[in-house]
Amino acid sequence: MIVEFSDFVLEWRIPKLLAVVGEDDIVNKTIQDAVLEFIVEYERLYLLQFFSYSDFVDELLLYSTMPTEEQVDDDKNTLIKSLKPIVAKYVAYFWFKNESVQNTGIGAAIPQGQNATRTNNIDRMLEIWNMLVLETRDLYNKLFIDMPELGLKAFYPKRINNKTRMSIFEYENFLGI
Repeated sequence: MIVEFSDFVLEWRIPKLLAVVGEDDIVNKTIQDAVLEFIVEYERLYLLQFFSYSDFVDELLLYSTMPTEEQVDDDKNTLIKSLKPIVAKYVAYFWFKNESVQNTGIGAAIPQGQNATRTNNIDRMLEIWNMLVLETRDLYNKLFIDMPELGLKAFYPKRINNKTRMSIFEYENFLGI
């Protein structure tokens, strides 16, 4: 795993993820187990969308699970360090998306951000997403620089999958357009 619980800070901090002195550890353990499931699912998804090569992603994830003293590849260490905060935001985005749906006896209720007078998970998701897009573009530029002499140019791929647009490289706004 590239992302650790301590990587969820600032706007993408997940409530009750880390125990506060005097709090019940059972609540924190339950949330940690749930967040771990999200990390396993969404960390790999982000990396696949960013790199597009499953072999490299699997190799990077395997490398990140090795004991620290065995992680001696400077390039991979630098890459993992650069990816940590971005992937943490990606995981947090989906965590808050999941938390923004409240199940009721008659079905799911989704709070609308425009009806709120204070910050809610939907507003937080949007802020996290746009920060993640900015940081993804910055890292993408650093890793895949334009090389006109070789005919290579960095670009942000847009993937279209039937009706669903995977927009990891696109900003979103409050209106969802």
